[in-house]
Amino acid sequence: MAGVVLPFISPNERSARDNLELFVDHAKYYHCTSATSTKIDWDDATWDLSDFFTSRNRKRKHVARFYNYSGKSHGVNLAELGPLPQPFSDQAKAIFIEYIRTNNVNNFTHIVSVLRIVAKAFENLGSPPDIYDLTPQVLDEAINIIFDTYKTKDSHVWCLDKIVREIINTARITRNYVIWKAPSARDHENENRRYLACNVLDGISDKLPHIKCILDLAGVFNSSSDDVDVVVSSWFALALFSPTRAIEILTLPLKCMTSMDDTFGISWRPAKGGMPLTKFSTSDEWTDVAEEAIRRLEVLGHSSRQAAKWYEENPNELYLPPGLERLRGKPLTKWEISLILGNPNERVPGYLLNHLTSTREFTDDESRFGKIDVRRKKKSRVMYTFDSLEKEVISRLLKDFGPADPSQDLRASEALFCLPYNICHGRGDTLRHVPSLISYNQIRLELGGKVLGKTIFDRHNLLDPRTGKSWRLSTHQPRHLLNTLAQSKHVSQELIAFWSGRKSVAQNAWYDHIPQEVFIETFVAMGADDAPRPIKVIGPLDAKATQRAHKESISYDDAMRLELGSIINTRYGLCRHNYALTPCPKDKDCIGCGENTFIKGDQRHLDEARRQLEVSRRAVENCRRAIEEGEPGVEGWLAKHLEKEERWAMAVEKLTDDGIVKGTLITLSPPKISQTRAGLAAEIRKVEMPVGVLDDMGFDDFDVEGM
Repeated sequence: MAGVVLPFISPNERSARDNLELFVDHAKYYHCTSATSTKIDWDDATWDLSDFFTSRNRKRKHVARFYNYSGKSHGVNLAELGPLPQPFSDQAKAIFIEYIRTNNVNNFTHIVSVLRIVAKAFENLGSPPDIYDLTPQVLDEAINIIFDTYKTKDSHVWCLDKIVREIINTARITRNYVIWKAPSARDHENENRRYLACNVLDGISDKLPHIKCILDLAGVFNSSSDDVDVVVSSWFALALFSPTRAIEILTLPLKCMTSMDDTFGISWRPAKGGMPLTKFSTSDEWTDVAEEAIRRLEVLGHSSRQAAKWYEENPNELYLPPGLERLRGKPLTKWEISLILGNPNERVPGYLLNHLTSTREFTDDESRFGKIDVRRKKKSRVMYTFDSLEKEVISRLLKDFGPADPSQDLRASEALFCLPYNICHGRGDTLRHVPSLISYNQIRLELGGKVLGKTIFDRHNLLDPRTGKSWRLSTHQPRHLLNTLAQSKHVSQELIAFWSGRKSVAQNAWYDHIPQEVFIETFVAMGADDAPRPIKVIGPLDAKATQRAHKESISYDDAMRLELGSIINTRYGLCRHNYALTPCPKDKDCIGCGENTFIKGDQRHLDEARRQLEVSRRAVENCRRAIEEGEPGVEGWLAKHLEKEERWAMAVEKLTDDGIVKGTLITLSPPKISQTRAGLAAEIRKVEMPVGVLDDMGFDDFDVEGM
């Protein structure tokens, strides 16, 4: 024993390892006693949880894949990647189960992706993946991978932060307690403020649709009778009726219209835990639009709903339209097949015809309709067996057919968006007697999500004038627009949440894109008591308001309203100079002015500050190079550019300071020596006045410029 070295393991470390083992064992036990236990093997790297999750989207497959990270989501052979290594695989599965057990989630793909990324981060740092050894360095590397891989990063960063805070640290399953904060952790009150200059319809925010895009789609709604245009434009009309999720519209029942005291309304079933409610029309015009959209969809899907009712009652028998019942079990011609399927062009799609079984030829006088089919010139043609058609329609075309909304027990025959098969393909292959439930993905692709093929904007040559390309619209933009408009009218947060079908008022902030300058103007006009939110200020402006309140014996809020006055939005920030008094003496030199104001969280202000900082730095380098080369008169320019560089650097520092709450107004003190004539005269008077006179008059350094 003298030559043996036993490593010391502290009680905390031993406890953490034991906790991790118990954590995994508990997950295995919970998994084995859950509703999924009979269909999923713990050791399998692929878990199909489709039956475990009740989704309003019937076609969504809920599959968790615990394989090594590849950096790609499509076209990857999982067998080549291999499953996650042990013990990390069991640890990841345990964390995954704990996450979905303690959180109400209906889409867990980003959770599995984050766990795979953590394993990759371990490997990048040269360590075997093991949650027990998790450190902030591993998490930082995971963040780097997320930022390098995903265009939309917030959900993955937020998920990783939640896993660390609420699962890993809570369970005490790491060697050392992980003290780490996600770099883009969300401030739920002010997060996602994508500002819109002074007009919410300018489309500056990628969360809001452009006003011209809305008008273009309205033109399609009023002018086009093409089937696919009717479907998409009617969906969009209902999306603008009230703030509603895409899947909530697609799962509307056929009988969704209602009224109260002659006020039109639509009965909705919120998708995320909200109670069923009726959303009433905001105007007579929207009543007309919504009624017309519902009427068009009702007419368009009438024949397919009849077929859907048949298949709900007779799932293994082919539906035959009225007048064609005599064809059951008999050989069929192409023309008869087209009538059974309901193709408006009276033809059979090739992808279906190629799988049917042919039987024999016959002549026109054998027509079962008592007349010769004069549209066919040939005296003989091929016939196809009824059984092969029945099999192909039921097993292939109706493969994913089922309830329109399993969570609400809504049958397809009662659904508004139960429409003919292939109606969104636009290739003449629509089958009006084969029911199909319009999916979220079909609407998304038609609104601009297609890589190949034409969207509704392509077909009508509707272009974004800013880019010259066809419009692209997301299904969530109408919801963001309506919420933002409600916020701009200062509708109560409770009413906005109710109107949007939310359980919590806190969720409203994610859909509010009103620029901060609008709330500043509201604060000035309405006062602190009636304004929708308080104004937060740091810097000299806060000190000036405090001083003014003391001098004039008024409240701080009243003093702040007077100091803010009227604001003007510029590329350099918000200008508080009252242009009704005098022209601005510092035009285009906003950074050297004490009245320029920045807003923390406004990406426009941060981008411009960084841009101007780079310009100032290049100017400083050019001046120093000129001095080295002996050019005269450069020193004054160097001093000027150094001052600008310093002030822009200060602005960038404050705009990126995590300690400053988003929406806060940031001001800088004016330069010690102002460039304006008034400022120069003030500096001269300040130098010539006896010491203490200015203090007795009540002026501080930041007041000199305004003298």
